[in-house]
Amino acid sequence: MHPVRGRGEYFNSFNENHLIKHIQMEIYTKSEQAGDIAQLIVETAHVNADSEGLVCFVPVNDLLWIHDKRSAIDSDFQFHP
Repeated sequence: MHPVRGRGEYFNSFNENHLIKHIQMEIYTKSEQAGDIAQLIVETAHVNADSEGLVCFVPVNDLLWIHDKRSAIDSDFQFHP
């Protein structure tokens, strides 16, 4: 999780560039589990407010572990609902 700035549905008209603060969360998982994880985030974050945010899927071709100089494998990413 890390802070980002963007316009969203509401903007900060007092700020020179009209950007507001948001939180961006990045989760790396197997493609078969991405839909379940996204649905869990939506169900957990939903409070029936306008402009609650987005859940986005972005494919990643490869992830490399620096500490042991290898590509990540399926067993590195286990999701247990």
